[in-house]
Amino acid sequence: MLGWWEPSAPVSTNHRLVEATAYVRKGNSTLLVLASWLHSNVSVELTVDWAALGLEQSSAAIEAPPMDGVQPHKTFAVGAPIAVEASGGWMLLITQR
Repeated sequence: MLGWWEPSAPVSTNHRLVEATAYVRKGNSTLLVLASWLHSNVSVELTVDWAALGLEQSSAAIEAPPMDGVQPHKTFAVGAPIAVEASGGWMLLITQR
């Protein structure tokens, strides 16, 4: 686990109140947990150290797996903004296609 507070965190967002914690299985997949402390919805962009994840950006996939009562299934384009609800977040799986 590499938390948002660590200088070596391989993933961060462009908003200081939306944090990213990464559970890295280098070269395999990364579970990314986004958490918003905002009282309004926001779109964030991710800054990813692909080498630290052991993944290639050009063939990566980002997906929110369905979790009953937590989040719907959703896919996100690499490099595209991610909408985060107020005081909410996402559990995202980053893998190679």
